[in-house]
Amino acid sequence: MRSKYLLSILIASLFCLPLWGQKQVRDLTRSGNKLYRSKEYSKAEIDYRKALEVNKSDRTTIFNLANVLYRTDRGEEAGKLYQSLTPHLSLLSPTEAADLTHNAGNTAFRAKQLEQAIEYYKESLRRRPSDEDTRYNLALAQKLLEEQKKNGGGGQDQGLPLILTTAISRWQLWLSPRQWLAGLLPEGRRVAKCSALPC
Repeated sequence: MRSKYLLSILIASLFCLPLWGQKQVRDLTRSGNKLYRSKEYSKAEIDYRKALEVNKSDRTTIFNLANVLYRTDRGEEAGKLYQSLTPHLSLLSPTEAADLTHNAGNTAFRAKQLEQAIEYYKESLRRRPSDEDTRYNLALAQKLLEEQKKNGGGGQDQGLPLILTTAISRWQLWLSPRQWLAGLLPEGRRVAKCSALPC
């Protein structure tokens, strides 16, 4: 009788361990989200990384960590995380997939990988055709790529400052002041919001 009781406790505890891990990931992600919203990016990064130690494949936490890295000018690392999520686009809602590919396009743009940025922006627009920010980023990346090819295709830095200056002046007129203050490219769109786990 006693062995049956111990066996049932053991089995119940085995089923509860994964649930405890999920709760721990959710709690750490929520904590990271609060820190992110209060612009405490280094602390948010710590919470997201702790959550990923518990569950390395949590897409929400990976996306949020990528947003933190993007905000702290570590675009290359953020880009790798965004790229690691792109094979899972079919598992995301159209809005989440559009946000992910938009952000991946922004990191590619900042890394001056214009062709890759263009592809990400196109994918984002397939999933959310009405997104004017993505449409503008696509047009800007296409214009810069065209200029780069016109200038002989040498290093991507040739001619870039003049074009960016022109784009900034045009964009300043087109965007609202809030968007203009956000910088040349819109920052991570889904700023620390959950997509896979309920918050």
